[in-house]
Amino acid sequence: MTHLAPNSDRPPRAGRRPQASAAADHWGPLFVTLVLACWAATFGIGFKAGLGILTACGFIAAIVGLFRPVIGLFGVGILCTLDPLMNSFLFTGGLWRWNTFNYLLALVAVMSAPLLLGMSDARNRLAQLFAMLLGLELLASPDWYTGLQDVAGVAALFGLVVYFARAAEDVAAWRWLALVCGATAAAGGIAYFLQQTTLPYLNRNASAFLPLTALFAISLAFPLARPGLRGQGILAILAAANYTLVFLSGSRGTLLTATGCGLVILILTQRMRRRWVVVLTAGLVVLAMTRQFNARQSGAVNRINLLLNPQQSLLNRTSGRSALLIDGWHMFLDHPLGVGTGGYGVTRVNSAGAGPRWEPSSQLAAHAGWIKILAENGLPGIALIGPFVLSFAVAGWRSRNRDLLMLGLLVTLAFGLGFVSTEYQNKGLWFLAAGVMVLLRPGSVLTRRARGSA
Repeated sequence: MTHLAPNSDRPPRAGRRPQASAAADHWGPLFVTLVLACWAATFGIGFKAGLGILTACGFIAAIVGLFRPVIGLFGVGILCTLDPLMNSFLFTGGLWRWNTFNYLLALVAVMSAPLLLGMSDARNRLAQLFAMLLGLELLASPDWYTGLQDVAGVAALFGLVVYFARAAEDVAAWRWLALVCGATAAAGGIAYFLQQTTLPYLNRNASAFLPLTALFAISLAFPLARPGLRGQGILAILAAANYTLVFLSGSRGTLLTATGCGLVILILTQRMRRRWVVVLTAGLVVLAMTRQFNARQSGAVNRINLLLNPQQSLLNRTSGRSALLIDGWHMFLDHPLGVGTGGYGVTRVNSAGAGPRWEPSSQLAAHAGWIKILAENGLPGIALIGPFVLSFAVAGWRSRNRDLLMLGLLVTLAFGLGFVSTEYQNKGLWFLAAGVMVLLRPGSVLTRRARGSA
């Protein structure tokens, strides 16, 4: 079978600039310029038109990336960042169109099967077994249509791993990936807020993953960024802008995950003096952006206050999520091996339930990865996804590398918190996991940098 081979693991010769780094430094500024131009054009041609152009460019870059790894990495970075907007405004035609990006990643994974099977660490094996379990439990699912989308969402991880692995040896590619994703989310988020009144409704939890994915990309690149304003300083400014957009979205669960990202970035900042500069700069950026969107700021604060208000019922404070959790728990008690991949909504409607009922006749999603897996895939699902999430922190600690430890903890934290308020279709979480899976491999750029050879 034809497959895509990763770049050589051998470090570049001293005194010579790697060809791949030259490619990243050439294409990176062009991608950033393209992103900013597309979002600026939305004020003339419309938000959906600009989004469509940028999405098409991302797909073209991802396909070209089958032969030019750096270009491919930038392309999938843009697509992962835009994923919530694409699914809400462009790919709205059901199973086939909604999963367009998933199909591309699945094809890449199949073409690179030898590469993926050769990555024999615990994280890859657990992810592969979890994807197989989801596929097998489709046979028992009362809603195979939704289950297929769930399988496609998880399987996309393997395609992302391939894109990261093929460009992993180029330090400049990681830096420019953060700049491309950061610019895509920051400029796109501002354009969306300014034109929101002319657009269809977008769920706040979906819109929050636009800047959150950018924060993940910045976190991946931060240990590899050059110290000073032109390196970590620029990334810190982009991180602050995207963190503000997460806050303004009003998504409380995503804000908690973004806060964990911010703490990791602060710890990864080199030297205490630079940390103070980063904190001050980030504070100014946050202040400037929130003052431009006073109504959204008030709405976000009100939602946080509602969550913390003990005088409100738990059902109101969690917007019904607590009732969905209780229903999922009772499904698990009735079906310890799960009701089948994608079967939460149908099973909930057909079940009498023992907890407080919230919209009992509506086929709602679980809105929480942990309870979804527990209800649909039971003990086998939790037995696979739990160790997968924890394995990143364990591998980071065992590496004896401070940067890898922080990135491993970030993945464990992001999934642990993210699965409380979202399911696992969002590309942002898998994008972060794929990047760290590659960085944790022996001989990665972070490992070599720690040894003084990068």
